[in-house]
Amino acid sequence: MIKIFHCVLAFTFFACSSTTTDPQKIIDRTIETAGGNKYLNTTIEFDFRDRHYVSRRNGGLFTYERILVDSTGTTKRHPQ
Repeated sequence: MIKIFHCVLAFTFFACSSTTTDPQKIIDRTIETAGGNKYLNTTIEFDFRDRHYVSRRNGGLFTYERILVDSTGTTKRHPQ
């Protein structure tokens, strides 16, 4: 969740202070400032509306998973 916050904060900062009007350059600078290549190999987890989400990147490989616990207490994993 903190990583997402940092990305939004960095994007807002550069969008407001940048003299560049090319959207792709703004996005590229924001990604670099927020961690750049660190996102090529990372795991990001967060909770939203009673569900747990996990995003994993390993170089060019990407997995996304939604995890929830049903009314019987059974954990269900839903790969996306």
